[in-house]
Amino acid sequence: AGTYYIWYKVVGDSNHLDTNPACIKAVIDKPQVTPTPEVTPSPQVTPVPDVTPTPEVMPTPAVTPAPTVQKVELTAVYNSVKGGDIRWKKAAGATGYVVYCFRKAEGLRKVATIKDPNVTQCYDKKIKTGCWGKVYHYYVTALYGKKEGPKSDRIALTRLAPMKITSLDNTSGGNVTCTYKCSVKANRASGYEVQYAASKNDLTKRTGTFKAVKVKGRSNLSKAVSGLEKGKTYYFRVRAYADYTNSNSKKHTRTWTQYSDIAKVKVTSAQNVTPARQKMKSVANSAKGILVKWEVSSNAEGYAVYRKTGEGGSWKRIASVSGRDKTSYLDQSVKDKNGQTYYYTVRGVIGSKKSAFEKNGLGIMRLRASGLNVKSSKAGTASLTWSINGASNGYEIQYSTSKDFKNSKTVTVASRKTKSTAVKNLQSGKTWYFRVRSYRKAGSTVSRSAWSPVKSVKVK
Repeated sequence: AGTYYIWYKVVGDSNHLDTNPACIKAVIDKPQVTPTPEVTPSPQVTPVPDVTPTPEVMPTPAVTPAPTVQKVELTAVYNSVKGGDIRWKKAAGATGYVVYCFRKAEGLRKVATIKDPNVTQCYDKKIKTGCWGKVYHYYVTALYGKKEGPKSDRIALTRLAPMKITSLDNTSGGNVTCTYKCSVKANRASGYEVQYAASKNDLTKRTGTFKAVKVKGRSNLSKAVSGLEKGKTYYFRVRAYADYTNSNSKKHTRTWTQYSDIAKVKVTSAQNVTPARQKMKSVANSAKGILVKWEVSSNAEGYAVYRKTGEGGSWKRIASVSGRDKTSYLDQSVKDKNGQTYYYTVRGVIGSKKSAFEKNGLGIMRLRASGLNVKSSKAGTASLTWSINGASNGYEIQYSTSKDFKNSKTVTVASRKTKSTAVKNLQSGKTWYFRVRSYRKAGSTVSRSAWSPVKSVKVK
């Protein structure tokens, strides 16, 4: 007899937690003994057996089932001015979340422990600056008390700096060129997206007159937009993206920057537009002639290429190039003019209007490429012979064990009359690759021919 307390709980498995302990109370009374009545001598009475009363049982309390442990759904990871912006969906029954970051060179790092189950976003402020171009992998787990649930799928983030619009230039009627750049020197973008609309509201809400065009390639830092209504003001913004493919899983991820500040421009007609001053980039000998390159114009529809012979010559227009993005021209008419010096300059063109240009231009002596022969008859030595270029001062010989001339070495032969040399101390048994070009010095300017065709030999 007495009072008893019985404790119990439901034990969980790998997907369920234990329930909280519960208790029931049981009371067992002492047996009551009925006094024996006075018995008359007869008849003899059989005594009544003792009866144990039924114990009072406490009602069984309701048991709350343990919450199911869930895998968090990680929805996105963005670049932001605060660092990495990590977002996920709420997990049922969770009491909080833990956010992790992994980078091969740095290992695993806990970004944050969040104790509010309603918070589904956090920032990795550790990568706010100085991490441009690095790739980070994020995942999130749900908390159930002190126990963590399974890991979410990972999302990779390439850390990118925001973009800046540097100019919006009217070109021909209804056309605007948007020029932009990365806000830091370390630009690691794979491409860009230029967005525009006829109102700021349409641009930010991506509705109505909103349009977007993608630009592939890190170096393509401008985009011409056509079909705009003349006399109207348009609003522009730009963002960059980086593509990343996991070498193991082959999973592809595209990361975006935040948007640039919004810039605006009023579209004008063609007759009111003058091309921006044109800048030269380089001139170089090639096997087929002289290759002329210039900087892309901010607003030109095309270009006019000019040439003169020697410093005292007169500029003559030799070619017209259509398209703002076409920034090179090969002058094949001078292919056989070995030893002659030419100067080149370029002007931007919009309709009948032409830009200012570099009056001195860029000069180069036309030097034809030399032929080359290579053989190895001595251990560790390669013997080279080439055709002489009488307009040159000498020759440069480049050699490497790599076809693309990585980690190459260069030997200079300072005589136009020399047509052979021996390259020594080469590793025997290896295949070596060689090429030669001539050069001519004129003051501080050095003109070089194109490289000869590559020749190879297995060194004895």
